[in-house]
Amino acid sequence: MARLRSGLVVLALLGSSMAAVTPAQAAIVPTGFTDSLVAAIPSPTAVQGTPDGRILVASKTGQLRVIKNGVMLATPAINLAAKTCSNQERGLLGIVADPDPASRAIYLFYTLKGSASTCPFGTPEPAGAPRNRVSKFILKDDSTIDPAGETVLLDGIMSAYGGHNAGDLHVGKDGYLYISTGDGGCDYSGTARFPAAAAAGATTTRRGIGTS
Repeated sequence: MARLRSGLVVLALLGSSMAAVTPAQAAIVPTGFTDSLVAAIPSPTAVQGTPDGRILVASKTGQLRVIKNGVMLATPAINLAAKTCSNQERGLLGIVADPDPASRAIYLFYTLKGSASTCPFGTPEPAGAPRNRVSKFILKDDSTIDPAGETVLLDGIMSAYGGHNAGDLHVGKDGYLYISTGDGGCDYSGTARFPAAAAAGATTTRRGIGTS
């Protein structure tokens, strides 16, 4: 049975533009399948199945919803809204479950509020600005998570301008947890289109944790 190794691989995605997005089209349902609404969740950012068959849906505003036996549970597994900045492209952005059912571990990528009373953004990074974090939590059998059980794995990932956070999480076949991070809206090339963006890029760093 696959187990998550004690290591993180951080992928930094640097870029200043997004691919063109075509208008939404009606889904074509293959023969033998049906298309039905299970739950209406505002601002969904990621979907993840657990080894025991539950479906986890992350909402940008900080709630992690659970769908069990085709029904969304009334209470979120955890609500990080009070400590999360969800302005710009920030928020609860990524989720993955440990493939080992015995661990009951899940991993979340979210934007943690900084020391500022609001969620400021700009370049260079404003004082007290929020930063992204990746943490491990335990999803209990009753589909709840104790916030006090958070284990921070990676912290302080800059999100100066609030965009280009990335945040996708995956467990690879090699057993490592893969974390994607963006440039936070900074210009690493030094050819900024916006005032002071080059300075912000110069102060942004990539961080990773190896095996232990």
